[in-house]
Amino acid sequence: MQERYKKNCGSFMTEDHQNALLSKTFAIIGVGGNGSYIAEFLARQGCKKLIIVDFDSFEESNLNRQAFCFEDNLQLNKAEQAVQYLRKINSSIEYEWYTFPYGTQDIPSMQECDMIFTAADGNQYTHKYRESLRELVKIGIPVVEQCLWDRGIEVCIIYEPPLLDMYDENTERWEHIAHCPCDISQPAWLCSLAASLAVAEAWRYFTNYNPLIGQRLIYDVDENQLHRLVNGRFVY
Repeated sequence: MQERYKKNCGSFMTEDHQNALLSKTFAIIGVGGNGSYIAEFLARQGCKKLIIVDFDSFEESNLNRQAFCFEDNLQLNKAEQAVQYLRKINSSIEYEWYTFPYGTQDIPSMQECDMIFTAADGNQYTHKYRESLRELVKIGIPVVEQCLWDRGIEVCIIYEPPLLDMYDENTERWEHIAHCPCDISQPAWLCSLAASLAVAEAWRYFTNYNPLIGQRLIYDVDENQLHRLVNGRFVY
């Protein structure tokens, strides 16, 4: 094993686990607040290939939390800047990046992914974006969705198309994401926590280490607690 990966292994993560991750291709849709940390953590963890999609450009309000945003790259595309940064971390990974909204153009290599992380803000392309994801889920590609809401974060693994609708239906829970205010707090520590839990799910999924398949993991800032939502019920 390369020296750079040895510290990944130890009490719960084995060398076999590490080697398994090094063979995987991941896609990240959106490399802003949460997605930038997901991309960085995957690059440091190690993988075969990263596919990054983001049509947006950095602005000053991104400086508080987005890992690839700097004072000298404002107004530049997030996907392109992300890859420049990631190559400095791990040049052995193959990178692809796209600077258009996901779902508006075809990306054939997405069908080769082992897992997709979604971290895109809502925009006018949301419908096309989710329809494209639905087609990939149908062919067996798991999707990890994670987001911030007004009381914290949540993470889940989507493995069948109907689960994509969980975020669109008017289901009852503390606060449904669709009803969250637009001015939710987005500090860097919360974004990176969401990303950490999401990337941990990649390891859990590919090593069959009790992954969140069809479940939600919710961190409530007010209560300072993690909860698992299983079959519509919170498990403490």
